[in-house]
Amino acid sequence: MKALDTNVVVRFLVCDDAAMTARARKVFERARDTGEPVLISSLVLLETLWVLHFGYRFSRRAIV
Repeated sequence: MKALDTNVVVRFLVCDDAAMTARARKVFERARDTGEPVLISSLVLLETLWVLHFGYRFSRRAIV
């Protein structure tokens, strides 16, 4: 099982850097294809929400 970092989740969702987005997408695709679970901790989820809202100015509605 892999534990994901906030950066991986944000890059996957935001797609603002082509190379980093491709790497993040590969992590999720590998998990899907192999059935290996990934861990996204509650702290990573909270950090992701914070970054999307305050860093990227996503609305609360867009985040939900």
